[in-house]
This record gives sequence, C-alpha cells and structure tokens, in this order.
Amino acid sequence: MILFLQLLIAFALGALLMYGFTSVRGGENAEIQRLKRQLEAKTRDLEAYKSDVQEHFLGTAEAVDTLTRSYRGVFEELERGANRLVGETRFRDALNDRASLARGVPTIAVIDETPTDRSGMDERSGQTPRLSRSRSA
Repeated sequence: MILFLQLLIAFALGALLMYGFTSVRGGENAEIQRLKRQLEAKTRDLEAYKSDVQEHFLGTAEAVDTLTRSYRGVFEELERGANRLVGETRFRDALNDRASLARGVPTIAVIDETPTDRSGMDERSGQTPRLSRSRSA
C-alpha cells in the first residue's frame, strides 16, 4: 500500500509539473504568435510605404518632365522672338556675351539708344536695335 501511495504521489507531482511546463510553454507560444502577427503587420506596412514612395517618385518624375517640356517651349519661343526681333547674328552675340558673364565681371545688357522709326528700325542702318554690353554691375 505504501508503494501504491508513493506511486500516486509521484504521478500527481508529475502531472503538476507537466501542467506547469505546458502552461509556461503555452504562454511562450502565445507570445511567439503575437510577435509573428506584429512582424507580418509591419512587413505589410513597409511594403505599402515602398509602394507609396515609388508612386511619389514616378509622379514627381512626370511633373519634372512636363516642366522641362514647358521650359523648352518657353525657351524656343523666346529664341524665335529674339531671332525675329533682333536678328539671329545679334541674338547669338548677345548669348555669347551672357555666357562670358560666368567667366568674368557681370555686365548689364541694354538696347542701343539709336533713333528708330515707328517700326522700330534704326533710321540710319535700317536694322533693329542691338543688345549690347553697356556697363559692369
């Protein structure tokens, strides 16, 4: 009978130890599962953020392309107008003068104050007034 009682006590202690071990282990499993869910949520958030960044940069690139085309159109219109109104040679000379600004002392471009008729043509030469470098800034 004592042996039976000892076996019963050993069995009860074993059951209690097993219950305690599985309870602790089950708590760890629950924590692991919670961390896995949190990791998956963060991974989804990161992927969504990457997608938003990509969309933003594609939209920005498109806007810059549009701006570049608009700027090119404005520049071409200015060039056509300058060629028509000042003459291509004089226009190129003025551009070369402007390019030299980066290398030297800044100057201010002004239109020659040569008398003109009503059409804007120089009365003496019959040409349009010339842009010239007049004074240092």
